[in-house]
Amino acid sequence: RDAVVGLLPEPLRAVTRRVGDEVFRVAHSPSKRELKGTEAFLDACADLDREGIRIEPVLIEGQSFADSLRAKAKCDAAFDSFWLGMQCSGLEAAAMGLPVIAGDADQREGYQRMGHETPYTVANTPVELKDALRRLATESAYCTSEAARVHAFVADVHDEARVALRDTALTVPVDGD
Repeated sequence: RDAVVGLLPEPLRAVTRRVGDEVFRVAHSPSKRELKGTEAFLDACADLDREGIRIEPVLIEGQSFADSLRAKAKCDAAFDSFWLGMQCSGLEAAAMGLPVIAGDADQREGYQRMGHETPYTVANTPVELKDALRRLATESAYCTSEAARVHAFVADVHDEARVALRDTALTVPVDGD
């Protein structure tokens, strides 16, 4: 565990490439290309590049876990999936302080039951994905706020100590038995 933690950048590192830098790098782990919307992601990146917004899709596949974390750490954002919500790859990116784009059609109700809004930048269609990529790549304040929002969610919901306390609270008898 310590070896993996040592690979992670500081949370909310200078994730502000934004206007003026050459390339906005977006991580994507296409383990299930059809479900994750990989082709639409690649198309959106190519379309934005033709518009003069330099977005580099960073496909993370066939790598060790450590190498995949290193690749994500060099990115400015992550696209997880259209239909699966934020999965492991997105959670890792969020924990690193990267804004995460994902679809929320089947996830929104679950987040609301936990008392949260959808924690990531929502894109349920190729058009929404292209718009989200454009906005994250060109609006520094928006990109930073989306990174902070999803990072706060991961810290609140997935932090080991908090999860342990919640699980313990579920097993402690209410009436002292």
